[in-house]
Amino acid sequence: MLAIKGRFLSAEGGNIALMFALLTPIIFGAAGAGLDFYRYSHALTSVQDAADGASLGSAREMMLASATGKLAEERAKAIAMSQIAQTKFLTRADVTARADRAKGSIRVAIKAQFRPTIFVALFKNPIY
Repeated sequence: MLAIKGRFLSAEGGNIALMFALLTPIIFGAAGAGLDFYRYSHALTSVQDAADGASLGSAREMMLASATGKLAEERAKAIAMSQIAQTKFLTRADVTARADRAKGSIRVAIKAQFRPTIFVALFKNPIY
């Protein structure tokens, strides 16, 4: 009996299969976390791009066309919402715009909600 136990403990024939079985869930989990991080960072970049494009486009229009502040704010919201609509990883977005005619600037703020996935849902999901 002791000889069988010694042979069993020293056997190395199935180590690869055991290592594969133990590491497969970890590898798939790391790959899933990487994909979720890509989706989250892409959505965050898309929101920032929408805010930048909206503020630049409406500020240019305000300066060239002598538009009022309200008209420029509405134009900024429309530009931002059209760009956010193309982002498939967001469920909803709230856009606010404030025009300062004296400075010739428009401030655009976007609060968007990321479509939750398993890993992002663990850490909460609003994008600010």
